[in-house]
Amino acid sequence: GVPLWSQRHWDLITASFRLIRESGSRVVYVPLICETNFGNEESMVRWVKRPDGTYGHDFSIMERYLDIAEKELGKPLLVVFCVWDVYMSEKSGRASEWHALREQSGRGGIYEQGPVVTAWDPVEKKTERTVLPRYTQPESESLWKPLFDQLRTRLAGRGLLDAMALGMITDVWPAKADVEFFAKM
Repeated sequence: GVPLWSQRHWDLITASFRLIRESGSRVVYVPLICETNFGNEESMVRWVKRPDGTYGHDFSIMERYLDIAEKELGKPLLVVFCVWDVYMSEKSGRASEWHALREQSGRGGIYEQGPVVTAWDPVEKKTERTVLPRYTQPESESLWKPLFDQLRTRLAGRGLLDAMALGMITDVWPAKADVEFFAKM
């Protein structure tokens, strides 16, 4: 019930990490896509629109999140980048029925399309949901490789490169082609 990424929101995130600390967990989840089963409205890395139609990346939210996580939990043992969700799969099975309800309610990605990310328009100073091409489309590599290269550099700078992992919060598995895409990245 508070504005996303407001100081009050960061205070609540800090309080949550303090509670998590009591469990001994040092696993941190960083959604790189929007509207996952994790419940996130936005991705923690924003895709910044450039005038030529390409994208840069704004890591400020992710960096602040990791700063708080490290302060409250200690050095994370695992930093899981959420990169896939059921809405990227083909419509089939029980999970698709559940997700179809989310799609109809205006939450969640659109079935059989690519990942939904948060784009930042620096001219308009606003965010918007943007659907990127499916991972299996040729242009995806040029979109995602620069992001993963920067993520590796940033985590290495924090001494967390070995903690980096890709993940998802769903019982549905991605297609083999999607998994092969991430192995390539």
